[in-house]
Amino acid sequence: MSTTVVLKILPLGILLLGLVQGAATQTTTMSLTVEQRKLQSMESSMGLDQPICTNFYKYACEKWSFLRSIETIRELEENIGKQMDQIIGVFPNLKYPQFLSSIHNHYQSCKNRGEFEVLNYLKWMHDNTDIKWPLVRQQQNEGKDAKEAEEALAYDWIELLALTRSYGFNDIFIYESVVQRQDDPLKLIIEIKRPALYAIGDLRSQVYDTKGHLQHMDMEGFRNFQLDLLNLTVRLVERLEKASFEHIMETKSQPGDTKPQLVRVKELQLPWLVKYLETLLNRSPLDADMEIYINSVEYLHTVYSFMNERGNRFMTEYIQLRFFIYLQQQHLNRGFECGHDIRESFPLVMQWAYEQNNLQLKWQIPRVEKMYDNLKQQFRQSLLENRYNFGENVHQYLLEKLDNLQLMMGQMNVFELQRYYNNLSLAKNNYYGNHLQITNFHFKRLHEALYGEQLTPSSPVMWHLQQFAEYGQSLDKTLTLAHLPKLYPRLNVIYLPLTLLQPPYYEDGLSEEFIYGSTGFWLAHAIVKSFDQHHLAYDAQGKVNIQMLQQIQSNQKFEKSLIELRRDFAKNDFGDSENVGNDLGGLKLAYNSFAALKRANHLNRAFTLHNSSFTSEQLQARPLQTLQSKPRHVQKQTNFFLARRRYSKSGVQTTDGVSTHFPMGRITMSSA
Repeated sequence: MSTTVVLKILPLGILLLGLVQGAATQTTTMSLTVEQRKLQSMESSMGLDQPICTNFYKYACEKWSFLRSIETIRELEENIGKQMDQIIGVFPNLKYPQFLSSIHNHYQSCKNRGEFEVLNYLKWMHDNTDIKWPLVRQQQNEGKDAKEAEEALAYDWIELLALTRSYGFNDIFIYESVVQRQDDPLKLIIEIKRPALYAIGDLRSQVYDTKGHLQHMDMEGFRNFQLDLLNLTVRLVERLEKASFEHIMETKSQPGDTKPQLVRVKELQLPWLVKYLETLLNRSPLDADMEIYINSVEYLHTVYSFMNERGNRFMTEYIQLRFFIYLQQQHLNRGFECGHDIRESFPLVMQWAYEQNNLQLKWQIPRVEKMYDNLKQQFRQSLLENRYNFGENVHQYLLEKLDNLQLMMGQMNVFELQRYYNNLSLAKNNYYGNHLQITNFHFKRLHEALYGEQLTPSSPVMWHLQQFAEYGQSLDKTLTLAHLPKLYPRLNVIYLPLTLLQPPYYEDGLSEEFIYGSTGFWLAHAIVKSFDQHHLAYDAQGKVNIQMLQQIQSNQKFEKSLIELRRDFAKNDFGDSENVGNDLGGLKLAYNSFAALKRANHLNRAFTLHNSSFTSEQLQARPLQTLQSKPRHVQKQTNFFLARRRYSKSGVQTTDGVSTHFPMGRITMSSA
């Protein structure tokens, strides 16, 4: 189809999508404004009987509950979910982009699925791929001789492991993923490491078989084998990675995080791994100079030898069992709403569709971009002060990293999306096959990019890679957090979904106090996160620079600040101290940016809470000062914004001049 024809069709699609918008937003236009709701929330949280001078936190927030934040996010997600369902309903009427009809077919297959049956996944693969599953053959071979049943199990287990990987399975002893090269974030490479060990666990707690599909399998033998595998792997990891048992078994633990070694295929002394990669990539032989990352050759050799001793038949049946469990877990993780299913499987498409359905949001983008520039300018001032006395090369490294940190919002390219999804074909009556094909489609597109054209930061392949979770390389299922700004450190980009720019978080005309206190905070949090311990190693171009990270860490003032941060916020208090540091740093960066804006523009708007008048600085952005003897209703230096995010330890104080420890220095609270 020519570009001219496409451009003529697109306005029709946009018009049809736009018809959805009125019904989806009608309920919000009749309710209170976002600002009125926020003020009501503040009023209902206050403890008016509390002494403002001696316990300001209780005065401002005695009745506030963390559940309110959860409810707000849920409300946003519900609003978006309704809009997305209506948008999907329009897809069959659109001639372009062509992949929308396939996506709607999958939506219909979900609606018509009926009772979930995990064995249907294996049956589809049995009928449509080269994988002939023993569980399926067992039903087909009932009454036939033992020899025919035996032939149904004749697989090479390493090849079977690679084939199931192409449908998402990744957790026995190899964790394979496509990652960005350390020396060039626009080039991709395969990485091989161990999986997160909590995923192995006790087989009894993982099996859910109410229909008796697994009754003929040696479950006790597989359980004992998995426990032996777990114990062997734990001992290896404790020795090779110098990690404690508690750390490596933690549910938030990532796959092996030791520094990867760059290895060429011709240097591999692991013939089975070469066979795995040849099957995975459908390339034989592999290019001898092909490079991959491997975290530990000793780990791979030791665990493979242990598993291979069990024999081929045992291992193929074990892989079948684990793949069966994986498919069940994917179903439970996916949720039961078909709209969610579509959004999780096609995040970029649905973001593009939302943008087309809400074209009015493009007028809000300049305002958000201006706020982002103000946040960066304020952060730059903090870096220029150089409180840690970094050397010139480190100081320049940090400034260049900040200057190159870009905000991206509302820039999905439909022509690139069409090219990405060009070969996707899904059917209305093929729910189980559709799911497997979607997973296999994304797998192939990522692995084909290893050999394809030069990627760009805006390539759909690159963005699908970014939106895959670091652990599991499956699309992020946490839809309630999918609307918040997210840092992509290897691209040096903060992406803000336009879905955030609606009630209960945002609306046209919302005051700066509330913009900086919500959207501004999340953007500031992402900026600060770019400079935490996990992300300082990425330079302005997204390349890994371990030497510069080591220089920063060798600074004594910097090290002392980190020690204080970890001491003040132990893990069992508020979660990881690094995250707390990002929260506090983002909070104060948003506050200081608003304070600078207020001074520059002489903002002095008044707000009313419980029949008392508060200036913008009292409401939003002025730390509590010790009150004198003036009447309480007159002398309220009320900082509701800070009080709502206050931590009970020393990270946030309500006095002027107090600093927040976070890895890139202290952002001192300035007076508005």
